[in-house]
Amino acid sequence: MDSKVTNYTPVKIAYKKFEPSGGSNDKLAPVIFLHGLTSSKESWNVIAQIIADKTKRKTYACDARNHGESEYSEHFNFDLNVDDLFQFMNDLNIERAVLVGHSMGSFTSTNAALRKPERVEMVFSEDMYVKKLPKEVTDSVIRYASDFCEAVKSVPKDLSENEALIKAVKTLSKNNKEVGVYSSEESLKSSNFVLKRRSDGGYDVAFNRDPIIRAFQDPETLMTSPSGQFNGHAYFIYGKDSPIRVISEETHIKKHFPKAEFIELKCASHSVHLELTDQFLETVLSRLQ
Repeated sequence: MDSKVTNYTPVKIAYKKFEPSGGSNDKLAPVIFLHGLTSSKESWNVIAQIIADKTKRKTYACDARNHGESEYSEHFNFDLNVDDLFQFMNDLNIERAVLVGHSMGSFTSTNAALRKPERVEMVFSEDMYVKKLPKEVTDSVIRYASDFCEAVKSVPKDLSENEALIKAVKTLSKNNKEVGVYSSEESLKSSNFVLKRRSDGGYDVAFNRDPIIRAFQDPETLMTSPSGQFNGHAYFIYGKDSPIRVISEETHIKKHFPKAEFIELKCASHSVHLELTDQFLETVLSRLQ
């Protein structure tokens, strides 16, 4: 149990393992992919396999607590996500890893590197800074999560999962104009968002809405303010069109990550790995090989 957290209760973390074709080089640290809020491990499917094949590293994509197939819990915040990551690494005897995180997953990766730098080889942060989220962002997230739930639940039962996702995204984009600022409708449709069936046969989201929204209602307790330094390589990849404005936090980020490299990808917003998959892959691979 980490000293920063009291009464930590582990949850079962679902994950998918990607083996390199031709076998892995077990001397190399594996790569762990961490998704964004309301997403799941499936968002990394293509990327995780390609990186495994190209680098000969084993790769893992994990569902965060209250997401996908991981265990649901009434307890949720970004600090617990870090505890869950280290518990996952311990369970699989992973001493050290490369962490690739998007949005919420970025907080997990950067905060893990600051908390236990000896367990992190390098960090790839996708479109996120390292400070606490401002209230305008947490309020936007609450609206998005609520509207996405309603959009999915309104989908007709007889649609396939892919058709249901497309229908839900269209409804979400119509009802919440903020969504388009973060991710294009097309990238959301191709995001591999997982939907599940309710007992009545209708569709539901694959995340535990209420504990997540409660956590975002109090930005002060959503995460501990970052402290310490990580002196390894850290790459902050961001979309030029994203409202997060990662580059504006360069001075603050470098206090915690002195070797931080900032990589802007044009024609991308918040979900860079979905909007510009090939460029995202090239960016990560060039620094892993």
